[in-house]
Amino acid sequence: MKIHIAVATDQTMANLIPILAEPAAQLILLVSAEMLPKVDSQIRAIKRHPRLTALDIQVRQNMPSSSVEAIQEFALNLLGELEQLNAEIIFNLAGGTKLMTLALYQVFSEPNFRQIYPNTSHNKIEILWPKKQEPVPLPDLLDAKAYLQTHGVTWRSAISEQAEWVSMVSDRQKMTFMLANQLAKATETTEKLIRQLNEAGAHALNKQQKLSNPEQSLNYVNRAMFTLLQTLAEHGMLYWDEQQPNDIEFCSEVSVRYITGGWLEEYLFLVAKQVGLTDSHCSVQITDDIDAKANVRNELDGVIAHNNRLLLVECKTAKLGKDELKDANIIYKSDSINKRIGGQYSTNLLLSALPLDHTTKDNREVKITARAQGVGIKILAGSAILNLKNWLQNWKETGKLE
Repeated sequence: MKIHIAVATDQTMANLIPILAEPAAQLILLVSAEMLPKVDSQIRAIKRHPRLTALDIQVRQNMPSSSVEAIQEFALNLLGELEQLNAEIIFNLAGGTKLMTLALYQVFSEPNFRQIYPNTSHNKIEILWPKKQEPVPLPDLLDAKAYLQTHGVTWRSAISEQAEWVSMVSDRQKMTFMLANQLAKATETTEKLIRQLNEAGAHALNKQQKLSNPEQSLNYVNRAMFTLLQTLAEHGMLYWDEQQPNDIEFCSEVSVRYITGGWLEEYLFLVAKQVGLTDSHCSVQITDDIDAKANVRNELDGVIAHNNRLLLVECKTAKLGKDELKDANIIYKSDSINKRIGGQYSTNLLLSALPLDHTTKDNREVKITARAQGVGIKILAGSAILNLKNWLQNWKETGKLE
């Protein structure tokens, strides 16, 4: 029989990944007084994983959180209990404080013990006891759905799960990359066109998000905008004639959503596929299990999982900086969602078609980048979105988004 021992921690993944990597019949959680109010939620989180629903989880309460002698006495009592069993014992050092880890390491250095540490940064499981053991590769154990599920989130649907959508995205790949290149230049001309198309799209749909007013007029169109408008027309997004350049007609609800922001999600999806991130999803509908009956749904623009890590992406094509409260809410929401459902091994990216920092007409400086980076959100905005491929490649290989 194989038994895992772990210290209860706020970071569920620290205990989840080792038990997935080395399945066992039982998990013994050592729980301090500080962690006791949270241990039930951690047990639920672990058991949400489909491979761990039947795992026998035993709780050992009142583990001291100070005094090496007190921690070791607690561990020695457990050791005496375990010696009666014919079992292979695995102690996971990822949880608890440094003091707990040092104290427990000394007690659990027994012949029938293995002490491991999940080194997710290098995709390895380090073996600290017995000594002189080589690390073993850490397999990819969590797909995006399982990752979110263990953080108390139910995956409802994703537009990228629809074969028709994937085919459509592939068919218009050339146009999407052209849009990214054109719009990422973020000249005053392209910014004006983006804003006008966003406004026109908002007016074209009714409250039920149905296309009720397809014919719209743009306030300002110059010849520099013709190429982009012509491309959209050629791909069946708009009816447009350069003889009447200010008049457009949206072809469908799909075209409205594509032009007003969907293209950026598709760009993310396509670039992720280019670098081999196959567990990539767009427009993911989720509900929070804490209040499951309410069935309140949230949407995540982009979700990518790889090597037991998660990347949450917010895609924006509208210009930020007009409404400071609204901007702050966007950043706060993105940060809070990442902390709530992303956890220890998650990274948050804000992908913006337009530059975030700019100076208004009344010479007021808008510095959204610093505000977002202050809460740990990574930023790719304006022409920098063309660096997305390199960033995703680096994240795939190292877990760092840069």
